[in-house]
Amino acid sequence: MPRHRGPVPTIYALSDGPDSFGMTLHRLAPRIDTGAILVQEPVSLPADVTATRASVLLHMHGRTMLETLLDESLAREQYRRGGTLRYCPTVPFPTDGCCATCVAAD
Repeated sequence: MPRHRGPVPTIYALSDGPDSFGMTLHRLAPRIDTGAILVQEPVSLPADVTATRASVLLHMHGRTMLETLLDESLAREQYRRGGTLRYCPTVPFPTDGCCATCVAAD
């Protein structure tokens, strides 16, 4: 879940019907959809949903999933305050790997 991969799988999922949607949050990796899965959820959409509306609804659902994941991570102190995290400020698409451009966050 979801069955279709890539940066824009919505149009393919629409052809499978409204019950075929799902969201996956995963770690960033050099190749699309290869990072470790953090959380997955099925997403129900209306039967007559358009591709544009599906994209909006899925992005809204993904934001809620991300906020919950971050809140749970902080509650478990998985990421301690004052620690150092790595991030990629800009990564061209597609890329062979973001690790070469990652920097330590303050």
